[in-house]
Amino acid sequence: MTCEVFPASKQTIDELATEYVKHGQSIVTREKIWLLLWEMRQMLFRAKAIRGYMNFAPSGQYETGQEFLEEILLDAIPQALDSYSDTYGDALDPPPFMNYFNSYYFRKVYSSYSDIQNRMPHDYIIVQKSAIPVYLEPREDAVISDACLKEKMKRRILGRVSDGGQTWIKTKMKEHGTTVYVRKVDVECYDKASLVDIDSVAEQGSPKRVDEGVMASDTYENYILTLLSLVEQLYSRTHSQSDRGLSRKYCFKLLYTETLLDKLKKIYDAIGDVRATHEQDALSVTESDLLNYLLTRECHSFTSIAVTPMRAKRDYDYLHSDSAEEIQLPAANIIYTHFLLDVKGIDRKPESIAPSFSKYRSEFQRQYDLICGVGTV
Repeated sequence: MTCEVFPASKQTIDELATEYVKHGQSIVTREKIWLLLWEMRQMLFRAKAIRGYMNFAPSGQYETGQEFLEEILLDAIPQALDSYSDTYGDALDPPPFMNYFNSYYFRKVYSSYSDIQNRMPHDYIIVQKSAIPVYLEPREDAVISDACLKEKMKRRILGRVSDGGQTWIKTKMKEHGTTVYVRKVDVECYDKASLVDIDSVAEQGSPKRVDEGVMASDTYENYILTLLSLVEQLYSRTHSQSDRGLSRKYCFKLLYTETLLDKLKKIYDAIGDVRATHEQDALSVTESDLLNYLLTRECHSFTSIAVTPMRAKRDYDYLHSDSAEEIQLPAANIIYTHFLLDVKGIDRKPESIAPSFSKYRSEFQRQYDLICGVGTV
């Protein structure tokens, strides 16, 4: 498929997917979508978030990276269509399917690649103490508050760094989680990848590092720019409104803040890094009080936002919970209701806030799906 034909095929798929969701899940329509996506595969594999995987097969069971991508594509097409139908089956105006598929396919590729890598022999650590601190960087002053690895936890070694005084182990908080460092003296190291020098691999750049580099340099910057474009367009349409209270403009500001927080955490979990690209521009239009309300400490940078834990359910009295589990994003309407009443002091009846906020969330999401799909597959 040529570059000239690709946009038309995308549009056709979006139209077919809308028909599939709104007018009965026709097997014929499903097969048409499947065939078009398969024909588009070479173009799909050129997407910035995907193309790094073309160069490296995750294991010896694949001759090439393309073979791996094709196998995942075969699984992803029907799964993404089913998920899209479940999510937007009742929507009057569902977002373009190709925007949805772009995100779904990338997540599946990344997850599958990581799972295969993790099943192969690799060096790992086991925590033998009751709990050990974790660090954002290999420095004593970079400890991450309210985070730790607990006894008997097993984690893959992603690299080793020496600061001249001690050795630091690079690993992850959880299997597909945030990249952190721990002190070697706090863990026991086990070597399973006996034919691989982990330090030399880290220096030269393993396949995993290559695809993460692509994601960090291209997808990340493009996303932040696109998100700022969304804000500019939304704010420009509401410039005459107050940026406080429950105005449309202020609710968009809250939802943008939540979105930036959510995406920074997901990007950090995926690639173990966030860049300061356009950081001040992006943070200047957030609601800092909301960040402080949702996170366990004040944050003034992309990195601090990405690594700082969300508050626990038990931190909000009105949730009537003793759970130490972190709240999830998107945050529940009751959290926004109390933020607006208790922190911002707006003059509204509590029962009137949730319906208004839900309406603005739906409008924000529609605009997000349209604008943030620009420049992606």
